[in-house]
Amino acid sequence: MTLESLIESDTTSFIADRVRENVIADIAVEDSEIQEAFDKEVADDESSFTNSTYLYEQYRSNGTTIYWNPEGYRTVKHILLQMSDDQKSELTALEDELTSVQDMIDALENPEENSEEASEEATEEAEPALSLDELNARKAEIEKSIEDKKAEIIASFTKTTDEIYQKLEDGASFDDLMAEYGEDPGMQSEPAMTEGYYVAENSTIWESVFTETAMSLEKIGDVSEPVLGSNGVHIIYYNADVTPGAIDIATVRDDLAATLLTDKQDEAYDAAYQSWRDAAKVQKYPGRMNY
Repeated sequence: MTLESLIESDTTSFIADRVRENVIADIAVEDSEIQEAFDKEVADDESSFTNSTYLYEQYRSNGTTIYWNPEGYRTVKHILLQMSDDQKSELTALEDELTSVQDMIDALENPEENSEEASEEATEEAEPALSLDELNARKAEIEKSIEDKKAEIIASFTKTTDEIYQKLEDGASFDDLMAEYGEDPGMQSEPAMTEGYYVAENSTIWESVFTETAMSLEKIGDVSEPVLGSNGVHIIYYNADVTPGAIDIATVRDDLAATLLTDKQDEAYDAAYQSWRDAAKVQKYPGRMNY
């Protein structure tokens, strides 16, 4: 690297930039082009999101620009108080046991579907199977144990949840309390920190207890009672309703115009460059290049 080579490189770049600026100086974007691009984005989103709530919610979560909103959505924010590892393990063990018992009940209630599998696994030393009545009784016991464990876990956060509700009563904003107490990383980054999570009755990316609680809130500003999800205790806040259909073009006009202008400028410069090459009758001999 030498001073001369730097000067040559910068001079070449400077000339290339000035040439490009000259070519694209009069390129502009018309309102009709912006409207056409907007209409296409709206149609594409409507087609995509009508068939996939998952895609809509994923786009909302990662900050992708949305041009069309499906019916029935609202935004919610929440404060998550995470369970300890021990609490998670205890609850998971009970849920796994419930699944195992349910599998045995299904096998007894549908013997034809399970006969082949059962015959392959059966041995002379297999323990006597429990009857259907015994399995149903055991299932009821486990379900009660799960509910008791959930209530116990929620109760273990009572001191903190009482503090949160008291501060809300005293006029604290939910956003401030979310920042102070919340342990969900998703609520600590944009766009969710400002907009919240997008939820509807048929949401697919949230667990059912979160969706059901979020949708049970009656009006904007309502706050839920503590509910237990797979990660911990949630306090959910009804943030806003989402207007269905196409968004206001004014909110994206500048971005659309900038993208269209760049595309038109690139096309104009590429066309000019190609015309210069054609006029210069440039010849290429790639076969003579020796690597």
